[in-house]
Amino acid sequence: MARLSQLTGQSKSSFIAEVLESSMPVLERMVTVLDAAKQVKDSLKETTKKSMEASEAMLHDVLGITMDIFDQSAKPILEEAERIQRRATQRQAEGMRESAPNGLPAAERPPLVTRGSGTPNKAREAKADKPKQGAGRSLDTPQKPLKRPVAAKRAKVGG
Repeated sequence: MARLSQLTGQSKSSFIAEVLESSMPVLERMVTVLDAAKQVKDSLKETTKKSMEASEAMLHDVLGITMDIFDQSAKPILEEAERIQRRATQRQAEGMRESAPNGLPAAERPPLVTRGSGTPNKAREAKADKPKQGAGRSLDTPQKPLKRPVAAKRAKVGG
């Protein structure tokens, strides 16, 4: 700018004013176009919004019809699946009724084991009342506790 004003012999401000004055019609046209674009943009947003809402409403209608058709075609399959499920639940309930208190079906119940905690066995009581014989000890002499045998160490297999 400084060089142009020097070469033309004008001050900078007068040179800038002259350039702006000659460009004014173009600048005015630019303002008009930008203003129109802004209005169109706002209008376009509103139009697009309304259009999308209308499309969404139509899709909801189509989706509803599609779901009705799907429900009608799947109805026999769903009814059969529900019948099978009810039967399985019924069988499971019947199996639980036959099961032990721990909830296991009769086929999976473990055998009952009392390990001596059940009713007394008369033969066992009679044997326990008899004094022990053997090893030359009397019942008055206290016995030393027996030591448990140590298990033999197993040899390593395969190295």
